[in-house]
Amino acid sequence: MINAMDKLQALSSKLNFKNFSHGYNNSTKRLNKDFNYAFSMEFNSTAERDNYESDPIHINIAKQHLLPLINNTESILVFDF
Repeated sequence: MINAMDKLQALSSKLNFKNFSHGYNNSTKRLNKDFNYAFSMEFNSTAERDNYESDPIHINIAKQHLLPLINNTESILVFDF
């Protein structure tokens, strides 16, 4: 997972991320609903976010490095705001 996140973070200069962070759940409260890892990306605008979502490099990294680590699509939570 770290390798995939490092590759995504490397895109920050190309795709103008405002902020990117990631990490494993380390809470003892057990409120993670079986989610063990999270990442957050902040963009300057929805247009920049949309550019990121359709960027071929991002899509390739997701397919090669991130999606193989996920058991099924039910284990993904996406929240845009």
